[in-house]
Amino acid sequence: MGIVHDALRRDFARLQSALGSAQPPDSDRRVAIADHARWMMDFLHHHHQAEDTGLWPLIRQRAP
Repeated sequence: MGIVHDALRRDFARLQSALGSAQPPDSDRRVAIADHARWMMDFLHHHHQAEDTGLWPLIRQRAP
């Protein structure tokens, strides 16, 4: 669990850094960054969905 969350935090920080730099990325790099950002958002959505349906109900059941 910690590895996935740490990796997402790291990559979102890198995304913020890449997009917030004084020199904007060139066209090809901007497209690659956008594609990766879309992938991360999709992964994050599915990751949280899995936690909501698979993890948290078990935790609530064992420790209401």
